[in-house]
Amino acid sequence: MSSGGQDELLFFKYDMFGVLESQKKTVAKAAEAVPEHRLRAEPVGTLASELARKFTIDVPVIADDAITVSRPREVDVRLGRNEMFMYDDYSGRSIRGTSVTYCVPYTGDKVLFFVRPSCFTLNPPRASVGDGAIEMTYSGVSLDVSRVKAEFDSTLRSIKEYLGNQARDVAAFNTALAQRVEGYLNARKDRLKKGDELVSGLGYRVSD
Repeated sequence: MSSGGQDELLFFKYDMFGVLESQKKTVAKAAEAVPEHRLRAEPVGTLASELARKFTIDVPVIADDAITVSRPREVDVRLGRNEMFMYDDYSGRSIRGTSVTYCVPYTGDKVLFFVRPSCFTLNPPRASVGDGAIEMTYSGVSLDVSRVKAEFDSTLRSIKEYLGNQARDVAAFNTALAQRVEGYLNARKDRLKKGDELVSGLGYRVSD
């Protein structure tokens, strides 16, 4: 039995520390980009909450009750060297077999399936990641129900463990996000206030 050829190595491409540092810089730039007229007219807390909602890191959550499995499909299954001797008439590199695909819906940020948390294993899971769902495909000449189910359950359990580790990594960042943004905005308001005081003290009518 083999997994689908489109499966990707999860939780490997990016590092969580780097992602959090990059997000902090993005948040700071977003706070600087808030239009001046809004910063002067609206409460800092309101603006901070708005930006915090936008930049909160949303770790994916698996929707267990929505998992489905496809109908079986006929596919060409590539044989390993140890399997070739089982087929006397084997003359190619593949043989007709069966494939089934699990569809696992989720909510949250898709990119986080490729982010390695601070706590990880040397054997991360594989799956095909789409918008709103991940898929795991199993193919074989003669699929065994218990083996397919065991492999799927093991992969799903591993994915959930990684997501749990991510959730712990980002908890402090998300909790402090509104306060962080508010600090950036207050610093800008202080600069604007000092600028206003400077101009008012120069003794001339202020032009637009």
